[in-house]
Amino acid sequence: DRGVCREHATPCRPATAYGKAKQATHERVAELGLSYAWGRLFLLYGPFEAETRLAPSIIKAALAGDRAELKEPDAVRDFLDARDAGAAFASLLASSVEGPVNIASGEGVAVAHVAERLIHFANGPDAISPHGATPDPARLIADVTRLRDEVGFTPARDLDRGLADAVDWWRSHGVHRSRPKPMKRQP
Repeated sequence: DRGVCREHATPCRPATAYGKAKQATHERVAELGLSYAWGRLFLLYGPFEAETRLAPSIIKAALAGDRAELKEPDAVRDFLDARDAGAAFASLLASSVEGPVNIASGEGVAVAHVAERLIHFANGPDAISPHGATPDPARLIADVTRLRDEVGFTPARDLDRGLADAVDWWRSHGVHRSRPKPMKRQP
């Protein structure tokens, strides 16, 4: 399966300093022979996200009646509600599972599809402005076999429920359709 990340088979090749630090920590802990579990997150969305991240940026544009801009609309990614990610970490901590465990849904979804669903739930204009080329990798999906079978965790929310909840959260936190700005009086 091309683009499927398996904990003990897919090599980690972090590109950022943050990713490299996490990988180095994982390698050092393993070298020392310590007992550990490493929850590896994929693409999360939900309340309190930075406004510049994918879901909030699309939601804010849709609620304002603007076009949503996508840098990688054809990318296929593994999305998970942040509340489910928290519950997955709690389950991992309560288990005896050791080593890396993917924290994700295990389902690949095109970024453009996620944008379309967010726009739908926000009652926004059917307007997406794609920018950029197909990313490398084009597909990044977690194998969640360890999470499901060894940890015993499955997400409580499907994608639509989580995305609808995210839109409701942003709507309740003051993001609404924009109104025309009043004209300034000329002296």
